[in-house]
Amino acid sequence: MHLSNIPEKRPVFRIEDETVKESLMRRGLMGEGYINLSGVEGLIKKGVYTIDSNGTLELIHNIMVSTSSEE
Repeated sequence: MHLSNIPEKRPVFRIEDETVKESLMRRGLMGEGYINLSGVEGLIKKGVYTIDSNGTLELIHNIMVSTSSEE
């Protein structure tokens, strides 16, 4: 049985730090009532954020990195 209507697995994380929230908002990845998961995943892969053992999103480098896939 093929379940194509089930979305791919996404990382589950919490955002507890105000610095992380502000960083996501500056990057346009978070707003009131939404978060751009694919953009956050891209920045996790680039080493800007990490998910700790408690499932909390942490900021590693507070630098602006392009979220486009043109790199």
